[in-house]
Amino acid sequence: MPQEEVKKTPVWIWIVVAALVVIIAAVVVWAITKKDDTKIAETTTETEKPVVVIPDGWKGFTSNKYHFSLSYPADYTIAEGPTGTLKFTKGSTELIDMYVYAANGDEAGMMTSTEALYTDDAKGYMIMDSVVESKVAGATAKTVLGKFGKNAGISQTHEGVIGSTTFFAKNDALYVFDSYDNGDAIAAKNFTDLFPTISF
Repeated sequence: MPQEEVKKTPVWIWIVVAALVVIIAAVVVWAITKKDDTKIAETTTETEKPVVVIPDGWKGFTSNKYHFSLSYPADYTIAEGPTGTLKFTKGSTELIDMYVYAANGDEAGMMTSTEALYTDDAKGYMIMDSVVESKVAGATAKTVLGKFGKNAGISQTHEGVIGSTTFFAKNDALYVFDSYDNGDAIAAKNFTDLFPTISF
């Protein structure tokens, strides 16, 4: 009895099938990778833009000279000096001074020298109690707590006043904020609550 011939599948069909399998696998891998990348991008965007909570009744201020905005208590008044300084007062009581200095790309050096200035009791800027590190508008900030010396503030009339100085570098500038207690029970809290509202 003659044997039946087994038909062989042509080689070109196996090549086409293999190519299709490779293409489908590549498309599936690409789709999965793209989906993961999108999730990572969304997570990064969310962590880079924290939610800013502005206390009820606070007003907004924008510096056209230095391109930043902040919020402050409604019962405070802001006076802007010709060199970019800000003075926050409540009635006739000065509670916050702000200065901006050009860092010219040397932000780390400016931070170091400012910390050295405010932590040196003999310089008369601050009789230091402690230094605390935090973040302001994404930049590393330092706060020196203690009593002000004879050379502190725009008016230099705060010697012996309890308070703090917070400074940080951003966009080739150094920002220095002085907070004075001056008998106001919530001045320190208002000062702390002001920093999360700062944006550039």
